[in-house]
Amino acid sequence: MKTTDGGYNWEMTKAEFSFNNTSFEDVKFINSQIGFVIGYKYTSGYNGIILKTIDGGDSWRVVLETGINLPQAIDFTDGNVWLGLWV
Repeated sequence: MKTTDGGYNWEMTKAEFSFNNTSFEDVKFINSQIGFVIGYKYTSGYNGIILKTIDGGDSWRVVLETGINLPQAIDFTDGNVWLGLWV
């Protein structure tokens, strides 16, 4: 998924997994090329998921898929990654 108008419209791009049954809660970019999306995917239960792009959103790969309950936010401070969870 990619936006070129600040998030008003999104287009599907390449990803290494299916977007079916996936909900995204937050997106943050470190710069114009490197960004992360956090959300969850429902299969037989909710699984937290983090995706990363290194090409401005043209393609995405799974960084982490786990049983974390409903991640809500992602942020970066001093080189650390912070996740906000709804448990």
